[in-house]
Amino acid sequence: LRQPGVTEVDREIHVRGARTYETDYRVDGISVADPFLRQGMAVRPPSAAIDEVAVVTGGLGANQTSSAAGAVLIETIEPTPELQGQIEYTTDALSPQADGDWNTDRLALTVTGPLSALGILPSSGDKRFQPGFVASISGDITDTYLGSGKPNSSVFGGTRWAPRSDNHYQALAKFS
Repeated sequence: LRQPGVTEVDREIHVRGARTYETDYRVDGISVADPFLRQGMAVRPPSAAIDEVAVVTGGLGANQTSSAAGAVLIETIEPTPELQGQIEYTTDALSPQADGDWNTDRLALTVTGPLSALGILPSSGDKRFQPGFVASISGDITDTYLGSGKPNSSVFGGTRWAPRSDNHYQALAKFS
């Protein structure tokens, strides 16, 4: 992240020297700052669903945020007039014996279009004013450089949702 007045330490953003919890995070104008840990975002949209990210370090209006330090403003993609989809899969496992393989896999799926394509609403003749949807999910799983060590959860079914050392899942659903 290269912007005057913004630094990143331990995957946390500090704006104008303030503490992490003094930075506001908003997705489509709604605050998603973590109220419990008071650091970073409580909700992270999948990267395929992000249209624009702006880091504001000063001159914030009262309608933008109540933060003293700054804000990270994220805008998500809008529904498309035609049904569209995208699937992405990336891995670092180029060969079974490759050096530098952290056993990392990333899968992302995004679908967007008019609600009429799902059969929920009848199609209106004017495609400019059709209600639409965006649905996006992604999962990032890796053993990192530390190797395999699966976390075990007594609440979420053992290791079903934690197949590797570091597991992240994101989802977004938007109707407009």
